[in-house]
Amino acid sequence: MISWKALLIACAIGVPGVSAVAQSVTDLPRAKTCARRSTIAQAGHDVGTTVIRMTNDGGWCWLDLFAVYASMQYVPTFRVARAPAHGELLMGTVEKRARVAYRPSKDFEGEDSYVLMGTLTNAERVVTITISR
Repeated sequence: MISWKALLIACAIGVPGVSAVAQSVTDLPRAKTCARRSTIAQAGHDVGTTVIRMTNDGGWCWLDLFAVYASMQYVPTFRVARAPAHGELLMGTVEKRARVAYRPSKDFEGEDSYVLMGTLTNAERVVTITISR
C-alpha cells in the first residue's frame, strides 16, 4: 500500500496515472474480465511480474498484495516508480493486503503497464495489462 500522505502528494503534484478520486478500494466496480497471473518478488534482489488481461468496460482490475516477515503477514507499502500511460491507479488497504487497482482510459484498447517499488524492500513489481473491448 502506498501511504495516504504519498498518494495525496502525488495527486497534488499531478503524477500521471495517480488518481485523486475519493473512492474506497473496497467497492470498486470490477471489469467483466479480469484475469491475473503473478510471480513473487523477493526483497531487494528480484522483480515480481504480473500479467493482467481485462476488458475496457468502465470497471477496475486489481492486485491484492501482501508481504511476510518472520512468519508474520503485513500490508506492504509501495511507491509508483512508473505510472500507467493509458489508465489510472487507485491504492488502498483491504484486510491485510495492499490493493492496487487499475482502470484503463475510456475507449483504450491495447497494452499498458506500470511499475511499483516496495518502500521497505526495494522489490520491484512490473505490471503489464492487455486491454480489450
